[in-house]
Amino acid sequence: MNDRQRYDYIDTLKGGAIIFVVLYHSQFLSLVYTPNSVRPLLFMIISGMFFKETLTWSEFFKRNLMGLILPYNAYNLLCGVEYNVLHACGVNMPLQDLSATFYASLPHQLPNTPTWFLVTLFITSLLFRCMVSVIDLIIPQHRTIVIAAMALIVGGVGYYIGHCGIHTPLFPEVALTGVVFYTMGYMFSRFPGIEYNKSRDTIGYLFIVPCLMVYLLLRGYVSMAENNYSVPYWQLLMMMASLYVGVFYLCKLIGRVPMVTYLGRYSLIVLCTHLMVIPLLMGVCLRFMGHDAAVVVTSITTLVMLRWIVVPLCVKYLPWISGQWRRSSK
Repeated sequence: MNDRQRYDYIDTLKGGAIIFVVLYHSQFLSLVYTPNSVRPLLFMIISGMFFKETLTWSEFFKRNLMGLILPYNAYNLLCGVEYNVLHACGVNMPLQDLSATFYASLPHQLPNTPTWFLVTLFITSLLFRCMVSVIDLIIPQHRTIVIAAMALIVGGVGYYIGHCGIHTPLFPEVALTGVVFYTMGYMFSRFPGIEYNKSRDTIGYLFIVPCLMVYLLLRGYVSMAENNYSVPYWQLLMMMASLYVGVFYLCKLIGRVPMVTYLGRYSLIVLCTHLMVIPLLMGVCLRFMGHDAAVVVTSITTLVMLRWIVVPLCVKYLPWISGQWRRSSK
C-alpha cells in the first residue's frame, strides 16, 4: 500500500487500542474490570495489513530499523534519564539502571516497558519476510495457502514455547507467536475491503455484532508480552480473528473520531512516550488525593497531554526518533 495513503478508520482502530494501552498502564481499567491485554495482538494484525512485498531487502531493513529500532533505543534512553532524574529529585520512582536501556528480557527490565513491542514487531516482520521469500523461491504454487499454513506452524511453535515458560532476551519466542497474527493481517489485506466500497462495506457491517459476540464467547486471558495464553491455540486464533473483523468494520462504519483518530495517527509516539508521562503525573497526583482519584485524573491528564503537548513536540523536534520522519504531519 502507498505510504502516503491513510485511512481514517484504521487510525481510529489504532487510536482506540492505544487509548486502552494508556488506560491499562495507568491502572484505570482495573478500577472497572480485569482487562484482557489483546491490544498488542491487534497492532500486530494491523501491521501485517500494511506489509509491502515490493520492498527490497535493503529498503525493508532501512524502513524497519529507522521506524522501529531507532525509536526503541531512543525512547528507552530518554525514559531512563527521566526515571533517574525523578528519583534523584525524591519522586517515588523505581531506580532504573541505564545499562538496561539497550537490551530486554522478561520480567521487564526496561525503563519504558511498552517499547518491547517495537523489537517484537521488527523480528516478526523479519520472520514473515524470510518466510515469504523462501515460499516464493521454493513453492510458488498455491502461494497464499502455503503462507497461511506456514504461519500457523510458526505461530504454533511460539505459542507452545510460551506454554513451556521459556523467555529469552529480545522476545524471539513472542515474535514467533506474532507471525501468525501478522499473517492474519496480511491475508486480510489480500481480500477487497480496505478501500471504501458501499456495497461491500454494507455486507461487512453485518459481521460486526456476530464477530464481537464470538469474541466474547471465546475470550480468555491473553498476554503477548509474556507469551502466555490461557486458551487453546485454535481458540486464540478464532478469538483474535473475530475481534479484528468486528472492530475493523465498526471503525470503518464510524470513520474519524476526534482525538481517537489523531492518537491512532501517531500511535507509535504515544506507545513510546505514555510511560514517560504517567509516572510523573501519578507521583504528583498520589501526593494530593486518594489512589482511585489519582488514577482517574492521571489517565485523563495523560491523554490530554499526549494529544496537545507530547505528540506535537515529538513531531516537531524529534521526527527521526518518533517514527514520523517519512510522513508529513497534518
